[in-house]
Amino acid sequence: SIGNRADVNEIDVLRYLKDDENTKVIVMYLEGTEDGREFYNVLKEVTKVKPVIAMKAGATDEGGKATLSHTGSLAGSSEIFSGMLKQAGGVEADSSEELFDFARAFSYAPLPKGDRIQIVTNAGGFGVIATDSVIKNRLRLAEMSQKTREEIKEYVPSYATVKNPIDLVGDADSRRYEKVLEAVMGDDAVDAVFVIMLLQLSSLESDIVDVLISIGSEFPDKPFLVCTTGGEFTHVHTKMMEKIYIPTYPTPERGIEALRRLTEYAKYMRDHQILPLTSSRISR
Repeated sequence: SIGNRADVNEIDVLRYLKDDENTKVIVMYLEGTEDGREFYNVLKEVTKVKPVIAMKAGATDEGGKATLSHTGSLAGSSEIFSGMLKQAGGVEADSSEELFDFARAFSYAPLPKGDRIQIVTNAGGFGVIATDSVIKNRLRLAEMSQKTREEIKEYVPSYATVKNPIDLVGDADSRRYEKVLEAVMGDDAVDAVFVIMLLQLSSLESDIVDVLISIGSEFPDKPFLVCTTGGEFTHVHTKMMEKIYIPTYPTPERGIEALRRLTEYAKYMRDHQILPLTSSRISR
C-alpha cells in the first residue's frame, strides 16, 4: 500500500519484490493504476515466481469518487481488474479480512497438488459447515483409500465417523488426532487437510500444538489448515499456532476460502508448467 505514488508506483514495487529474497508472498492494496497494460505484463511475470494477493478498492461508484479525492487515482472498472488479475495468475481478495486470510495461507502452507480436501473434526456441526464450504468453493471432498479407513478405525471409537468429514467426536484427545492425521496426510488420494478442533472440549490439551508441529514436519509438502474458535484458551493457542507457522482460522468458511485460493494458484502454476511445486511451509 503506497499511497499517492509520488515517485514510486505499484509496477516499480512489483518488479523489486519479485527478486527480493526476503519476500515470499506479495500482498497489495490498490486503488487504481495509470498503466494497466504494463501492470498486467509485470504482474504476469511476478506470479510465476511468487504469489500476489491483491485487493482493489473503489468498486462502487461512491468508492471510486472517494478514491479520486483520496489519492487522485481513477479507480477503473472492478470487473476489468478482476479479469486481468485472474489471467495474470493473481489472487483477488474482496475484503481486508480476506487479504490477510489468504496471505496467512500462502505464507505458511505449501501448495496442494490437487483439489481433494479431507476434513477432520471433533465437532460435527463445524464438519457439516466445512463440507458445504468445500462444495460451494468448487473443491472436491477427498475419498480416502480403504487401507487408510481401516487404519483410522484402529484409533477411533466405534461411534466415530470414518469418511469425509472424519468426525472424531467430542472426546477426541491429542493422541487420536495424531494417529488419524498421520493416516490421512499419508494418503495419496488426499491433496489437503482441513483440521477442525474445538479446544474448549476438555479432552484436548496444549499438546495438540506439538502434534501439529510433528505432522507438519513429517509431511512438509501437503498443506493443512486449522479451524478453531472459542474463548481465551482458544485465543492463546491460536497465537501459539500462528507463531509456529500453522495457518489458523476462526470459522470453517474463512479457512476453506483460503484453501481454495491456494488450490487455484497451484493449478495456475501447473497449467503454465512451472514445476515442480516446491514446499512453501516454513521450516519448523
